[in-house]
Amino acid sequence: MTRNKLILIAAAVVALAAGWYFGSPRWTLYQMAEAAEDRDGERLAGYIDFPVLRETSKAQIKAQLAVRVAEAGAKGGAEDGFAALGAMLGMAMIDPMIDGLLTPEAMQAVFARAPEPGAAAQRPFGADASDAEIIQEGLGSFRLRRKGAPADAGDLIFRRHGLGWKLSEIRIPADLMKDAPTP
Repeated sequence: MTRNKLILIAAAVVALAAGWYFGSPRWTLYQMAEAAEDRDGERLAGYIDFPVLRETSKAQIKAQLAVRVAEAGAKGGAEDGFAALGAMLGMAMIDPMIDGLLTPEAMQAVFARAPEPGAAAQRPFGADASDAEIIQEGLGSFRLRRKGAPADAGDLIFRRHGLGWKLSEIRIPADLMKDAPTP
Protein backbone atom coordinates (compact mmCIF):
# COMPACT_ATOMS: atom_id res chain seq x y z
CA MET A 1 0.00 0.00 0.00
CA THR A 2 1.12 3.46 -0.72
CA ARG A 3 1.47 6.17 1.88
CA ASN A 4 -1.52 8.08 0.45
CA LYS A 5 -3.78 5.04 0.78
CA LEU A 6 -2.73 4.54 4.39
CA ILE A 7 -3.44 8.19 5.16
CA LEU A 8 -6.83 7.90 3.44
CA ILE A 9 -7.72 4.75 5.41
CA ALA A 10 -6.59 6.35 8.68
CA ALA A 11 -8.66 9.46 7.93
CA ALA A 12 -11.70 7.29 7.17
CA VAL A 13 -11.28 5.40 10.46
CA VAL A 14 -10.96 8.66 12.40
CA ALA A 15 -14.04 10.08 10.64
CA LEU A 16 -16.08 6.95 11.42
CA ALA A 17 -14.98 7.01 15.06
CA ALA A 18 -15.85 10.70 15.37
CA GLY A 19 -19.19 10.09 13.69
CA TRP A 20 -19.96 7.29 16.12
CA TYR A 21 -18.80 9.34 19.12
CA PHE A 22 -20.96 12.34 18.30
CA GLY A 23 -23.78 10.68 16.37
CA SER A 24 -24.58 7.48 18.25
CA PRO A 25 -26.02 9.18 21.37
CA ARG A 26 -28.40 11.20 19.19
CA TRP A 27 -29.29 8.10 17.19
CA THR A 28 -30.03 6.19 20.41
CA LEU A 29 -32.25 8.99 21.71
CA TYR A 30 -34.04 9.20 18.37
CA GLN A 31 -34.66 5.43 18.41
CA MET A 32 -35.92 5.62 22.00
CA ALA A 33 -38.30 8.46 21.14
CA GLU A 34 -39.59 6.52 18.11
CA ALA A 35 -40.16 3.40 20.22
CA ALA A 36 -41.94 5.48 22.87
CA GLU A 37 -44.18 7.20 20.33
CA ASP A 38 -44.97 3.85 18.71
CA ARG A 39 -45.77 2.53 22.19
CA ASP A 40 -43.29 -0.27 21.57
CA GLY A 41 -42.23 -1.01 25.14
CA GLU A 42 -40.14 -4.00 24.15
CA ARG A 43 -38.04 -2.01 21.69
CA LEU A 44 -37.69 0.86 24.17
CA ALA A 45 -36.67 -1.55 26.94
CA GLY A 46 -33.78 -2.65 24.72
CA TYR A 47 -32.24 0.80 25.28
CA ILE A 48 -32.64 0.74 29.06
CA ASP A 49 -30.68 -1.29 31.57
CA PHE A 50 -33.61 -1.67 33.98
CA PRO A 51 -31.81 -3.66 36.71
CA VAL A 52 -28.98 -1.10 36.94
CA LEU A 53 -31.40 1.83 36.56
CA ARG A 54 -33.56 0.58 39.43
CA GLU A 55 -30.58 -0.11 41.70
CA THR A 56 -28.96 3.29 41.12
CA SER A 57 -32.29 5.02 41.78
CA LYS A 58 -32.87 3.05 44.98
CA ALA A 59 -29.36 3.82 46.19
CA GLN A 60 -29.79 7.57 45.57
CA ILE A 61 -33.08 7.75 47.41
CA LYS A 62 -31.88 5.63 50.33
CA ALA A 63 -28.71 7.71 50.68
CA GLN A 64 -30.71 10.95 50.71
CA LEU A 65 -33.16 9.48 53.21
CA ALA A 66 -30.29 8.43 55.49
CA VAL A 67 -28.80 11.96 55.33
CA ARG A 68 -32.14 13.53 56.17
CA VAL A 69 -32.72 11.14 59.09
CA ALA A 70 -29.20 11.86 60.39
CA GLU A 71 -29.87 15.60 60.15
CA ALA A 72 -33.15 15.19 62.01
CA GLY A 73 -31.42 13.04 64.65
CA ALA A 74 -28.69 15.63 65.13
CA LYS A 75 -31.33 18.13 66.16
CA GLY A 76 -32.19 15.85 69.09
CA GLY A 77 -35.50 15.60 70.85
CA ALA A 78 -38.08 12.98 71.67
CA GLU A 79 -38.92 12.38 68.05
CA ASP A 80 -35.61 10.55 67.30
CA GLY A 81 -37.19 7.15 67.84
CA PHE A 82 -40.08 8.01 65.57
CA ALA A 83 -37.70 9.34 62.92
CA ALA A 84 -35.72 6.08 63.02
CA LEU A 85 -38.93 4.04 62.76
CA GLY A 86 -40.13 6.21 59.89
CA ALA A 87 -36.80 5.79 58.14
CA MET A 88 -36.99 2.01 58.44
CA LEU A 89 -40.50 2.02 57.01
CA GLY A 90 -39.45 4.41 54.26
CA MET A 91 -36.45 2.24 53.34
CA ALA A 92 -38.71 -0.80 53.10
CA MET A 93 -41.09 1.04 50.76
CA ILE A 94 -38.42 2.40 48.40
CA ASP A 95 -37.63 -0.86 46.62
CA PRO A 96 -41.17 -1.77 45.52
CA MET A 97 -41.94 1.89 44.75
CA ILE A 98 -38.95 2.22 42.38
CA ASP A 99 -39.66 -1.18 40.82
CA GLY A 100 -43.18 0.02 40.07
CA LEU A 101 -42.12 3.44 38.77
CA LEU A 102 -39.25 2.44 36.49
CA THR A 103 -41.10 0.41 33.91
CA PRO A 104 -41.17 0.48 30.11
CA GLU A 105 -44.49 2.34 30.30
CA ALA A 106 -43.05 5.10 32.52
CA MET A 107 -40.03 5.40 30.25
CA GLN A 108 -42.38 5.83 27.27
CA ALA A 109 -43.69 8.97 28.98
CA VAL A 110 -40.13 10.23 29.45
CA PHE A 111 -39.00 9.70 25.86
CA ALA A 112 -42.12 10.42 23.82
CA ARG A 113 -42.02 13.90 22.34
CA ALA A 114 -44.23 16.40 24.10
CA PRO A 115 -47.61 16.75 22.36
CA GLU A 116 -47.95 20.30 23.69
CA PRO A 117 -45.56 22.74 25.38
CA GLY A 118 -46.82 22.18 28.96
CA ALA A 119 -46.80 18.39 28.78
CA ALA A 120 -43.10 17.99 29.64
CA ALA A 121 -43.62 19.26 33.19
CA GLN A 122 -45.90 16.30 33.92
CA ARG A 123 -43.38 13.62 32.97
CA PRO A 124 -41.71 11.37 35.55
CA PHE A 125 -38.65 13.03 37.14
CA GLY A 126 -39.32 16.12 34.99
CA ALA A 127 -37.37 14.59 32.10
CA ASP A 128 -38.02 15.61 28.53
CA ALA A 129 -35.65 14.01 26.05
CA SER A 130 -36.94 16.14 23.18
CA ASP A 131 -35.67 19.38 24.79
CA ALA A 132 -32.27 18.26 26.04
CA GLU A 133 -28.58 18.59 25.45
CA ILE A 134 -26.08 15.75 25.30
CA ILE A 135 -23.02 16.05 27.52
CA GLN A 136 -20.33 13.58 26.46
CA GLU A 137 -18.29 12.04 29.27
CA GLY A 138 -15.54 10.18 27.47
CA LEU A 139 -16.11 7.08 25.39
CA GLY A 140 -18.16 5.23 28.00
CA SER A 141 -21.03 7.51 28.96
CA PHE A 142 -23.06 10.61 28.24
CA ARG A 143 -25.65 12.67 30.09
CA LEU A 144 -28.93 13.98 28.86
CA ARG A 145 -29.87 17.29 30.52
CA ARG A 146 -32.64 19.80 29.86
CA LYS A 147 -31.28 22.73 27.89
CA GLY A 148 -30.26 25.55 30.18
CA ALA A 149 -30.85 23.53 33.35
CA PRO A 150 -28.40 23.86 36.25
CA ALA A 151 -26.00 20.99 36.96
CA ASP A 152 -28.06 19.72 39.92
CA ALA A 153 -31.35 19.69 38.01
CA GLY A 154 -31.10 15.97 37.29
CA ASP A 155 -29.73 14.04 34.34
CA LEU A 156 -30.32 10.83 32.49
CA ILE A 157 -27.03 8.90 32.36
CA PHE A 158 -26.33 6.55 29.47
CA ARG A 159 -23.52 4.01 29.47
CA ARG A 160 -22.00 2.26 26.51
CA HIS A 161 -23.08 -1.34 25.85
CA GLY A 162 -21.06 -2.70 22.96
CA LEU A 163 -21.34 -0.05 20.26
CA GLY A 164 -24.70 1.17 21.54
CA TRP A 165 -25.98 2.96 24.63
CA LYS A 166 -28.37 2.11 27.45
CA LEU A 167 -29.99 4.33 30.03
CA SER A 168 -28.36 3.26 33.30
CA GLU A 169 -29.06 5.99 35.81
CA ILE A 170 -31.41 8.84 36.56
CA ARG A 171 -29.81 11.54 38.66
CA ILE A 172 -32.77 12.71 40.63
CA PRO A 173 -32.97 16.52 40.75
CA ALA A 174 -31.73 18.00 44.01
CA ASP A 175 -34.89 20.07 44.48
CA LEU A 176 -37.09 16.95 44.28
CA MET A 177 -35.08 15.28 47.03
CA LYS A 178 -34.96 18.48 49.12
CA ASP A 179 -38.75 18.88 49.08
CA ALA A 180 -39.53 15.24 49.97
CA PRO A 181 -41.03 14.77 53.41
CA THR A 182 -38.70 13.58 56.19
CA PRO A 183 -39.89 10.37 57.81
